[in-house]
Amino acid sequence: MKRLILLAFIAVSGAGTAQDAAPSSDLVKKYLTGSFTNAARVVSDSMPVVVDMELRRIWLREKKGIWLYEEQARRGKKGSPFLQGIHHLVQRNDSTWVLSKHHLDSLHLFIGAYRDVARFNGVKPEDARPLPGCEVELHWHAGRFQGSTGEKPCTESGPGSTSMTITIDAAPEDLVWKHAPRGVADDPGFHFDRKRLQKATVKAVGQ
Repeated sequence: MKRLILLAFIAVSGAGTAQDAAPSSDLVKKYLTGSFTNAARVVSDSMPVVVDMELRRIWLREKKGIWLYEEQARRGKKGSPFLQGIHHLVQRNDSTWVLSKHHLDSLHLFIGAYRDVARFNGVKPEDARPLPGCEVELHWHAGRFQGSTGEKPCTESGPGSTSMTITIDAAPEDLVWKHAPRGVADDPGFHFDRKRLQKATVKAVGQ
């Protein structure tokens, strides 16, 4: 009996240690790439609309950090996304990553590029400029990457742009991705679940 209790204690301790250990670059890529949907949470979150989100690595040969392409669209309107974004992810230390949002003038030409990230080969990372204040410090805690822009004013580009607060909470199977107008504290953002049938897609785009 004592042996069984000891083995159980070791197993639980090992699981806790694994969650608290410094994350690898492969792990953060896994958490922040893929296909997501809030379909299963629409009722419980009181959200009236189903949203699908795509996050893909782009500029795969770039050595300075990880570049991501984001696309969000209402269900049934994949060809007309309401949100596109370019993000640059760099590691600050063993447990902290910084995700900065960038602006690309020609981004509207890349609708659907999550299906073929090679389309971005015609532009360079230098063509994407960082948006002031739009940096999210992601801290590794209890098996999740969590962070927000905090008190910094993040101003997105484009007509009618307003200051935003970006909040991210990423886990293996779910992702909270929130772009809320600054000062709107009760905006829940979108709580996504990872789509199950994405392994082949991820492999196809080289992630």
